[in-house]
Amino acid sequence: MNAILSKIIESRNGHYCHALEVSSIYEIENCIESIALEFSDESEYTLKEFFNTIEVHYLEDSELTDQDNQANENEVYNFCTDDFIIENISF
Repeated sequence: MNAILSKIIESRNGHYCHALEVSSIYEIENCIESIALEFSDESEYTLKEFFNTIEVHYLEDSELTDQDNQANENEVYNFCTDDFIIENISF
C-alpha cells in the first residue's frame, strides 16, 4: 500500500475515503500542494502513486452556467497529476 495512504488511514483510525470531490482543477492543485507539504519526506514517486490511485469526482458549481460547468468538468477529468507534480513540487 502507498506510504502516504497508509499514514493517512492510520492517523484517522481507518476513517478515510480515497477520493476527491472538486469543482475545478484549482482545487486538485491545492490538494496536491497540501499533501506534498504535509508528507514532504516522501518521494515524488510516492506522491504520484497516491494521486494516481485517488478517485476524482466532479461537483457542479451552481453559480456557473451549464457550459462553464461542462468546461470545468472536462478540465478536471483531463487533469494530469503527474505533470503538475513534476512541474510544481520540489523534492
